[in-house]
Amino acid sequence: MQEAWNFDHINEVQRLYVAFISENLARLSSTKATPEELMQLLRMEHQAFAQAMSIDPLLPEELLPSDYIGQRAYALHQECLEHVAGQL
Repeated sequence: MQEAWNFDHINEVQRLYVAFISENLARLSSTKATPEELMQLLRMEHQAFAQAMSIDPLLPEELLPSDYIGQRAYALHQECLEHVAGQL
């Protein structure tokens, strides 16, 4: 599978997303955001997540490389949505 898709590149793009969303989740946990700020975060998060996942072949787990982080990216995406929904 490594030869069919460039998982080094996929992981790098997804690492950027994970760093972006982790930083923003930490900020959300420590401060109260306005509804406008939350909507802006959702727009940015949506765009970043779409970019991170658009290059992912979304293979079954048994075919993924051991260092694949797409599942972590998806979990953080869900966490962000839940966190924002809880604040609105």
